[in-house]
Amino acid sequence: MFVHKDAADTYGWTKLDALKNFPFIHVDDPIIRSAIRYKAMDRATLLKRMVALVGIVDTNSAEELAGEKFGLVFDGLTDSAEHAIACFAATKQGLRFLAFSPFEDERSMTAAEHIDFLDMVLSQYGLMGWNKVQVHRHEVNPRNVRSCRAFLFDREEHHVSKAILESRSNTDAEQE
Repeated sequence: MFVHKDAADTYGWTKLDALKNFPFIHVDDPIIRSAIRYKAMDRATLLKRMVALVGIVDTNSAEELAGEKFGLVFDGLTDSAEHAIACFAATKQGLRFLAFSPFEDERSMTAAEHIDFLDMVLSQYGLMGWNKVQVHRHEVNPRNVRSCRAFLFDREEHHVSKAILESRSNTDAEQE
């Protein structure tokens, strides 16, 4: 498979920034550049390419999720004193990453901030206007799964996943 060298270099720098907390300032450092095999690139170019990629992926994700039943899956993590939340959409095709947001201080960990984050994510992907939402921490009635367009649940709770699978198998049996 052929991958354009610029795309591979952009991916390499992005991977360093995103996965290794590599500061953007290091992209401009000539010593760092000489030690890394990726083509030299300045911060502005890398950031521009990263933003362009997000725009393409967001549009593609929004089109794929349009009209689908989906579940919103949240996963939180803490690293040292930094807290963050990730948001995924679960569909019949699988799990799709939507957004990740660090909550950097106590003020940003309020319910209002979480709701604003959720509103921002859902509007970004055109997923507003649910006809029914269920929030689950306990057992789920599989009959309710078919009527829902969206669920809110924690990744640690597997009851919704079981109910979705059971609902799918019941629907498949009804169609046969």
